[in-house]
Amino acid sequence: YNKFKLIDDNEIAYFWLKKEDFDKTGATASDTEGLIDHVRAIEPVVVACVFEELEPELTRISLRSKDKNVNVSDVAGLFGGGGHQAAAGARIVGKPLGIQRRVIAAIRDQLKSRTT
Repeated sequence: YNKFKLIDDNEIAYFWLKKEDFDKTGATASDTEGLIDHVRAIEPVVVACVFEELEPELTRISLRSKDKNVNVSDVAGLFGGGGHQAAAGARIVGKPLGIQRRVIAAIRDQLKSRTT
């Protein structure tokens, strides 16, 4: 799984914070606060997603949207999470690549269903 990627005509940006990186550097989740906002600021990104590996099969996702017609709370809700239209998150059990595929697919569905 990639550390940073832009996909879908650069409308989706995501990156991984891996447990081994936290372990190596001694960083904590609070040290990464605000990173998602920098990613969301990239043009023409519409949805930014951070995948944070908490354990080998437990990932926390954080989602941000800058389009009022793309509700990331709906995406998070699919995985037992929640939040607001523009900011949401969830904790998901499973293998990292499987989680990434499912979350990205849900974001794509939100982007396709938006009204313009």
